[in-house]
Amino acid sequence: MKKNQVKNEFLVLSALSDGPKHGYAINQWVHQKSKEVFSVSAGILYPLLHHLENEEMIRAEWEASTTGPQRKIYALTPRGRKYLTQ
Repeated sequence: MKKNQVKNEFLVLSALSDGPKHGYAINQWVHQKSKEVFSVSAGILYPLLHHLENEEMIRAEWEASTTGPQRKIYALTPRGRKYLTQ
């Protein structure tokens, strides 16, 4: 596995460690927590989220919205939490 992919996986899983988030909120969390040093582009974030979902480290559910279209919300699974703590 490439070093950047591991770093990005860790960042995304860390972002989800304090609760479910949608993709934009994950990127905002990474940007804020890194004091604006890191961000994860959409071209990297969404394929990574699909990968983590396929690996059963996260789960995704559609959330209805009263102000716009549905959005996908991502949350850690027990497997993802275990990976994050290792």
